[in-house]
Amino acid sequence: VTGMNCFFGTNVLYSEADCADGPRDELSVEALPTGQSTSESNSWTVLLTVNDGYYDFFLNWLNFYKNLNLKHITVVVIAEDEVVRSELLRLLKREDVGVPFKLDWVNFSKRNRPEGALEYASSTYKQMVSERPTYILQKLRDGCDIIYSDVDMVWRSSPLPFLKQADIVLLVDDDTYMGMSPYYCTGFFSVLSNNRTVKLMSDWESALRNPELNQPIFNKILHGSKAGINHVPLPTSRFPSGRQYFTKSTPKEREEAVIVHNNYIIGHSAKKERFKQHKLWSLE
Repeated sequence: VTGMNCFFGTNVLYSEADCADGPRDELSVEALPTGQSTSESNSWTVLLTVNDGYYDFFLNWLNFYKNLNLKHITVVVIAEDEVVRSELLRLLKREDVGVPFKLDWVNFSKRNRPEGALEYASSTYKQMVSERPTYILQKLRDGCDIIYSDVDMVWRSSPLPFLKQADIVLLVDDDTYMGMSPYYCTGFFSVLSNNRTVKLMSDWESALRNPELNQPIFNKILHGSKAGINHVPLPTSRFPSGRQYFTKSTPKEREEAVIVHNNYIIGHSAKKERFKQHKLWSLE
């Protein structure tokens, strides 16, 4: 288990980066050989945010992730409340974690967040999801290439071969929505550290200073960007939405899914029960 050295940022406690010294403007996406995967040319950092209400989903995610044997990749977990921070610190002390695992945590003195799962679209929920670009931005500025993942996901196989040369590679939430196509999901994406992506995340962070659901705002910024961001959708046949996987996919199509996202359903209990029904819950 990897330890962590930390220092205080303005609002967040961050780790010292084990990445490049800042964004790599000189390493452009276009400089990569055609067809080469970023997984072949970069060292990824997987980034997750965890709160007390979904700690069990994080453990479920971790159990499936361990089976992929991606030991060359560091997992950075951001604890979003004191309760889950204590749980994660206990987890770090165990010898059977089996994953290079680091812990960041927010400055809780600035929070007034209730324990347990938050209600979707509530003001507290919006505050929590509005902090996502801040966490990602700090890592990009440290020179880390990031794979961000929600914890209500199961990684059935490694997504690395699908992270092709692009500034950002994302799940598709819908073909077209609110006049934008594709309409991306902010629950899973890879993003390379460069000046273009730092600007994108900075704009996203600024737009969420008044907390709101982060996904519609992200899509508006990305599709309206003039910064030359190279964004690529993941194939929906291998990275289906929860609506597609759980209600439309055939058994063969489900077997071919790389990542399963338990979205298009609201509530901790409903998500957990659906995972159980599809043999994607590992804790009981």
